[in-house]
Amino acid sequence: MASQPELTLAQLAALVKLSKKLRQVRSLLSGEGPPTDQGDPGDWYIDTKTKQLYGPRTKSGWTGTAVGLGTKDPKGNIRNTQLTISGTQAPAAQGAQGPAGVAGPTGPEGPAGPAGATGPAGSTGAAGPTGAQGIQGETGATGAQGVQGDVGPAGPTGPTGTTGATGPAGATGSTGPEGPQGTQGDAGPTGATGPQGATGNAATISIGTTTTGAAGTNATVTNSGTSNAAILSFTVPRGSDAVLTAGAGIDITSGVVSVDEVDEGTY
Repeated sequence: MASQPELTLAQLAALVKLSKKLRQVRSLLSGEGPPTDQGDPGDWYIDTKTKQLYGPRTKSGWTGTAVGLGTKDPKGNIRNTQLTISGTQAPAAQGAQGPAGVAGPTGPEGPAGPAGATGPAGSTGAAGPTGAQGIQGETGATGAQGVQGDVGPAGPTGPTGTTGATGPAGATGSTGPEGPQGTQGDAGPTGATGPQGATGNAATISIGTTTTGAAGTNATVTNSGTSNAAILSFTVPRGSDAVLTAGAGIDITSGVVSVDEVDEGTY
């Protein structure tokens, strides 16, 4: 690297910062005026006349915008030069994490969000208990009285004599048949409806395992879960093995099938 006495201390400090930002500085060239065709890809160049930094050089030449080193502001103060480096840069070292700040006060509660969509209706609950029995209907009207029985035969005429005492009254006739049953009274009012049962849980079904069974067996489905959370496992039988049988002109040896030569014209 060439030493240039025209560079100020601030400009040299900027170059040190540059070298720390890059993983590799190939060469640092300098001269009066902008670079022309000198240098190789990866080189940097300082114009000692204008204190401008060029680089890095690419295969296409000195492309990009030059950066001023230690330029002054209108008041004559040296600017804090910030270099924008194109190329591979070394990662900056991360400082230690500072202590956590004091927690700020809790902010006011936000407005309530819109109401969510109505969920699906639950399944029908179990039937409530049977209502109490209605009151008994009124008793039906009394049936009509039965027909009076026949009068008994008159006793024989006694000899005329003195007027005898009055004979005893005849026996009461037999009871007539029972009258027809009266009409049924009106049904009592329906009892009150029982309370609705609790909403049942929605049932779920998931697939467990699928197993190949032996040929000729039946397919089976097994639930290893519960009635409300079923886990179904399937056993499906494989197909039967094909069987080859040798016939006329066909030979099967060690699983190899061969056909004898057939005479022409013979089928």
